[in-house]
Amino acid sequence: MVAAHGNNYAIGNSGRPSHYDLEKVGKDMIVWATNNPKALTVPQFAVSIGVHSSTMIRWCKENQEFQESYMIAKELIGINRLNSTMNQEKDKPRLEGNIYLKTIGNYDGDVHNYLHDEKTYEAELKADKDQKTTPIQINLVDYSREIKAKP
Repeated sequence: MVAAHGNNYAIGNSGRPSHYDLEKVGKDMIVWATNNPKALTVPQFAVSIGVHSSTMIRWCKENQEFQESYMIAKELIGINRLNSTMNQEKDKPRLEGNIYLKTIGNYDGDVHNYLHDEKTYEAELKADKDQKTTPIQINLVDYSREIKAKP
């Protein structure tokens, strides 16, 4: 079996590629995300090189340089997504703003960290509220003596 047509990333000439030049894949992903305003998801690129997006995540764990390129490309994809929400030309497709807002954390590391910290803080507040008990002091007055004492 020959490697997929146009697959310039595979090392070797025949058979299913068992090894990819991750440095080249990472650099090309950055170029793809930079020069392609329709680059809106990582799986689009993964499919174009003949791999599943989960393979790219595995590559991030295995190769620090690829991981850095992957993160840069994700940020560029996030910019493409933002620009797509602002596209006002009638003849071009437009990404809905609420879709962008729901997925921004996937593409922008700072926003992802902010959203994570915000959710963590809210969870801590809720946990504190649920665990804190407010002591209530009740002063009981025994009126039975007063009632008995009256003629």
